[in-house]
Amino acid sequence: MIYLASFNTKALMAYHAIHPTEKLNVLVSFGRLKRDIADFVFHHRSKLNSVVLDSGVWTLNSNPEMYRDQINLRAYQSYLKEVGRYFDFYFNFDEVMSVDGFDQNYGNQLVLEAAGLKPVPVVHDSYGDEVQLYIDRGYDLVALGSSEVRDADVAELYRIVNRFYSQGIKVHLLGSTDYQKLAYLPVYSCDSSTWNHAGSRGHILYWNPNKPGFDKTDLVCLVKERIARLQQNPIETYSQRYELESYLEQEFGYSTDDLTGSHGWFYRHLVNIHYFVQLEKRIAAQHCVLGYRFWT
Repeated sequence: MIYLASFNTKALMAYHAIHPTEKLNVLVSFGRLKRDIADFVFHHRSKLNSVVLDSGVWTLNSNPEMYRDQINLRAYQSYLKEVGRYFDFYFNFDEVMSVDGFDQNYGNQLVLEAAGLKPVPVVHDSYGDEVQLYIDRGYDLVALGSSEVRDADVAELYRIVNRFYSQGIKVHLLGSTDYQKLAYLPVYSCDSSTWNHAGSRGHILYWNPNKPGFDKTDLVCLVKERIARLQQNPIETYSQRYELESYLEQEFGYSTDDLTGSHGWFYRHLVNIHYFVQLEKRIAAQHCVLGYRFWT
């Protein structure tokens, strides 16, 4: 499953109106809770497939002075005690996001468990003792920290993931929707905010069936990026422009003008959400071919 992070209620409601049979997976961050998010999760739950909760430690670490009073273990525990049951799962408060953080992070895990909660442990040192500890303790699901995922190639990630998968433990990749990794690895789920960030920067994600190779993803630029190196495949010179425009018309009734107009950022978000909905299906199909058990 692919969970959409950087939750945007308006975009998700609009997407549901266009594709009402597609139920999205959403990751909500404790660090960025808003009333409209709570309303959507708790009162429009039928429009979603799965909803999970991130502890908000990335937000905390980005600016400790600003967030430490509202994002901390005690506040997170209180929130989970009140509404944790509404989420399919929620992550541990892994506040030290490095290989040196095991003692603190595992201590937080035990505190939450002692309070009757069931957080998903997050691995930040796949070469240390924590992997075997989580296996021995019989967790059903573990998460790999984003640095673990970002810095390892597919072969190395397979070694890490398979240590859990071979023991019947599901693995969630934090902050990754790399098709090359996800399609070949026995990964249960992942999350990413790329749908939001790419759209805000003027890009859409498009599965180009004519592109050679295994991963056929193109990042197409509809609005000129202020930072030139971030501009990829400007629509004016994109070789598959006709095919892309046909896709947009068929799936959404949009033209490229809609994606560059006054509400272009909003429509780009909807297009990117749909890309990830379809990507999840492509990954599931590849997992079936490889015999992974999550999709049966």
